[in-house]
Amino acid sequence: MKTAIFAGTFDPFTVGHYDIALRASKLFDEVIIAVAGNGTEKRCVASPGKRIEIAKASVCGLSNVKVEVFDGLLTDFAKKRGAKYLVRGVRNSVDYEYERGLFAVYKSLDEDIEAVYFITDDKVNAVSSTLVREILALNGNADKYICNEARKLVSESYR
Repeated sequence: MKTAIFAGTFDPFTVGHYDIALRASKLFDEVIIAVAGNGTEKRCVASPGKRIEIAKASVCGLSNVKVEVFDGLLTDFAKKRGAKYLVRGVRNSVDYEYERGLFAVYKSLDEDIEAVYFITDDKVNAVSSTLVREILALNGNADKYICNEARKLVSESYR
């Protein structure tokens, strides 16, 4: 069975994340959305539990996608889950350079790990968790950037 890990803070999970999860679900037997726990250096607005709840609601229609929290090294998490593939989305050249450097570290930690990069669809290319948080902080409507199934959860958690 081919298992892939799609990791991030997902603060919150957006339609851009969903697009990557959907596309990955067509290539792999199982995709694990790995939500970074409290060990991340990024300061998240929502708790890991809330971010997991939002991600689960967002991907509820994808039968081979599940959501879990992880702490520690992503390569260790992948090994424990029997995953050899890391799924990543790339929006632009800045993302590419960041991902390229990150992959070098992953590869140095686990020589068997591979990365699969998805270039984001033009429809969701500008969508980011930061954008969604900023829109909501200014009392704007971010519904088109969030999956229908998670809109209420996002609104409750980020306003």
